[in-house]
Amino acid sequence: MEKRNTEETSVFRDYLMPCGALILSYMLFFYLPEAFSWKSWIIFGTSVFMFCIGYFNLMKALPKPKSSAGAIARQLVLSTTGVGLFIGGIYCVYSDGGSEKSMAIAILCLIEGMVMCGLSGTEDRSDPTQNAIRRKFYRVLIVFMIVGGCWLFYQEIAREEAAGRGYIETATMLWIAAASLWHSLGSPVDAGEDTGSGKKQNQRK
Repeated sequence: MEKRNTEETSVFRDYLMPCGALILSYMLFFYLPEAFSWKSWIIFGTSVFMFCIGYFNLMKALPKPKSSAGAIARQLVLSTTGVGLFIGGIYCVYSDGGSEKSMAIAILCLIEGMVMCGLSGTEDRSDPTQNAIRRKFYRVLIVFMIVGGCWLFYQEIAREEAAGRGYIETATMLWIAAASLWHSLGSPVDAGEDTGSGKKQNQRK
């Protein structure tokens, strides 16, 4: 009984520290000054540092999926969370009129969202099914980002009252996020997908 309680306490501690670091990294957003200054760089760097500590330690603490379906489900949850960060950062730019503070928050959310989406280069790309599903999901997201950016850009041009609403800033962040996703996807071969050409090359070898 004592051994079981010790194991449960150890598991709780393994999750407590990473989750606390993640929460702290997002709480620092509220302390960013409106105008970017040296204090902003300190808060910015500290937030990224706390995110790295929290996220990567949490990934180590979580049990590894025992099946391919479990691995896909886990990646979809992380991808959805990363996309949520994208949207949250972009909405912050839109609602705040494209201020320096909101742009810094959006950039942080973009970086951290890409890590959660598995685009940091540290994920396992050896599962062709998981990679194919991920790539299709991101391609759809890229299309929505590009179209959304174009619509906001049109609103800035067509409506005089759009001035100060952050349309241009929001559109720019959408295009940057779309370009980052597209670049990070790479080619199907680099991503580990089992393409027809890859099969032919393997057969020739």
